[in-house]
Amino acid sequence: MHLISTVYIGLMLMTLIGCGASENPIDTRVQPAHLTTNDSRSVFIDTYKQHLTNIVERQEDSPLFFVAEESVLAIDTPSVADQPALSTQPGDSVTATPPSFSTTNNQIQGVDELDAVKFDGQYLFTLLEKPETETELPNPSPIVSEPVVSSQLFAPVFLPRAWQIRILETTNGSPFAEEVATIDLSEQEQNNQYNGLYLHTNAELNKKSMLAIGSFFEYTFIYPPEVIDIPEEDIITLEEETLTTPLPEPEPLPIAIAEPIAADSALSIYPYPGPSTSQVVINSFDISTASTPVTLPSLKIEGQLVSTRKIGNKLYIISQTSALPQGFIPWATDKEQIQNNLALIEQLDIDALLPSYYKDDQELTQVKPTGCYMPPVAELYHHYSAPQLTTITQINLDNPDEITAACVFTGQQVFATLNNLYLFQNEWTKSNSNSNEYNFFTSIHKFELGGSVPQYIGSGRVQGEVTGRNPSFRLGEQNNHLGILTSEWVNNSNGRSSPMHRLTFLEPAPSSSSSFELDIVSQLPNDQRPEPIGKPNEQIHGVRFVKNRAYVVTFERIDPLYVINTNTVSDPFIEGSVELTGFSEYLHPLGENMLLGIGQETEVIEGRVRTQGLKLSLFDLSDPSKPTTIEEQVIGAAGTYSSVSDDHHAFSIITLDESATAFRFTLPISVYERPAGAPATTWGQWSYTGLHLFDVNLNNPEQKIALSGVINPNSDNNTRNYIWGIQRGVINQDTALYIQPQGTWGALWSAPDSAEGPL
Repeated sequence: MHLISTVYIGLMLMTLIGCGASENPIDTRVQPAHLTTNDSRSVFIDTYKQHLTNIVERQEDSPLFFVAEESVLAIDTPSVADQPALSTQPGDSVTATPPSFSTTNNQIQGVDELDAVKFDGQYLFTLLEKPETETELPNPSPIVSEPVVSSQLFAPVFLPRAWQIRILETTNGSPFAEEVATIDLSEQEQNNQYNGLYLHTNAELNKKSMLAIGSFFEYTFIYPPEVIDIPEEDIITLEEETLTTPLPEPEPLPIAIAEPIAADSALSIYPYPGPSTSQVVINSFDISTASTPVTLPSLKIEGQLVSTRKIGNKLYIISQTSALPQGFIPWATDKEQIQNNLALIEQLDIDALLPSYYKDDQELTQVKPTGCYMPPVAELYHHYSAPQLTTITQINLDNPDEITAACVFTGQQVFATLNNLYLFQNEWTKSNSNSNEYNFFTSIHKFELGGSVPQYIGSGRVQGEVTGRNPSFRLGEQNNHLGILTSEWVNNSNGRSSPMHRLTFLEPAPSSSSSFELDIVSQLPNDQRPEPIGKPNEQIHGVRFVKNRAYVVTFERIDPLYVINTNTVSDPFIEGSVELTGFSEYLHPLGENMLLGIGQETEVIEGRVRTQGLKLSLFDLSDPSKPTTIEEQVIGAAGTYSSVSDDHHAFSIITLDESATAFRFTLPISVYERPAGAPATTWGQWSYTGLHLFDVNLNNPEQKIALSGVINPNSDNNTRNYIWGIQRGVINQDTALYIQPQGTWGALWSAPDSAEGPL
């Protein structure tokens, strides 16, 4: 597949290796799924063709597009995300004294994650979009006369985006940071998105490098020629000569926009994504002298960026391709179109669909079909979806000539620990061929890290789905056992649907066996321990795995925090719980026995749950069987929000003493205040957005968490500071830095009101 793709690291030589119980009753509705390798190119091609053929055979099962009815929704609480599930490796300690400066708040200690802001104690590195980016938008034609892929009518509208890396030198004890260098990432493609940075030190060579990783993509959208089961008078098709409602003028937003053709005010028919070209790029720079960075060669990988991790000197790039043959009609509805699809499958050129690697735009090699791991053909559950080929690329940052890869015929999400990487995805299948009921489950594939190539260990399935904005945080690992928290909707005794949450632990099959399966060793709840995780109708809002326990927050009207003992993975149990108003969305351990919860305060008013401001809760877990809430603080009114609810990287913290009883942490918060005299049902009005600085002293009997102040860039005017992008705080001993798209501000920790900036 000769798509333009990108990932970096300077390399002269590239080696690409082809893809490389308890007594408790276990849910048996789904069977374990394992991947198999193949010996020849022909086997891979035959399997790929069969997957595409499965799509054709199911093309009349259900419509492939969506019909949306406009409606006004009354939303009392903002949508919330599942929170990071911290899983520590054996021997790791979340309370070990860190450096005197904050680093990226990673899900797993020792497993670095991509972020737009990195700090090494002296130099601050930020990767942000330049605010002065401007362009003329395309004017797509509103009419298409034939049912073909249109890159104009339904192509997303993108702005050419200019990205810049800033390098600022800091000095402890001073709020100032001096810009010593900038790097403009001047890719010419319009559809670009840089995702973040990594820093790496080669101690042996005394070299430092910085990697900027991004994505470049071109989308097309396909408009269905007809709508099944929709009254003819309500149908808008490609063959129509006129439109009753023209396409709206595109908005100048730096995001993908696909406007529907509206039949009337109540019915909108949306297009289906067509063939796309995607690429991952890694630009690398020698920053041994930070003021004079040196550009190194770039590496490009065809495919869409899924995720990345950096563990020691190894960088892992997980990318994915989902390619259909040119001209393949995924929404085929008549015999002629289906026959056309079958002919394209028969003529399939597999080399045109497999991702290639490039060094500075010169093709190096291509992923080889032999050796790729694939599921059995019968296990393609997603109607209409193209086969997903996931590539795990491993790069040795100390010797970037060493690049190896494993390829897998499945997997959409990533969870990684120090020693293992898991690919997982939600899937579904009909209960039986004549039923409209479906089983939802999660497939998991485990790869061992640390060798010359990621090594496939085995696969498994668990009932229920992993959901939320950060799905990987519902997974944790303990003693090489994977813990995963899934949810599914089940009918209760009243015939109404309610969420059921299940904790499952899996382990690899014994090495002496030839089985590549992850066996289920326990599930909670079970017959011996039937207590559910959450009360009826409560959904999961926060999860964190810490050492030999998992903490789970569920919520409908109150917030129960559950403490699940996982010390014996074959027999986990609910050890204790505590209830309080509101709910925690992000959980962070403080010391050995404390847990900080960040979320929303709530109040039931006139029978409806309404948010009442951002809430900090401090839980005492000294007695896990009887957890208590020892401190609560509420900031602002309804509408007050912190980006840590969506992105755990927005939380920064340092430990001040070796006993781990004193901390400093920062939170970017947008504060809303309710007008004086307004009822509690009134949504607050925006007041300010700033970086809030907190001191923690767990030995203070009166107040353990204290707000030290706020870095508020807009404190001197009444103009709202719209902040849509990255917000980060960096702590450097006695100073704090606030980074956001409008600039960087610095302040002494003791005097945040006197912040300097933009720096």
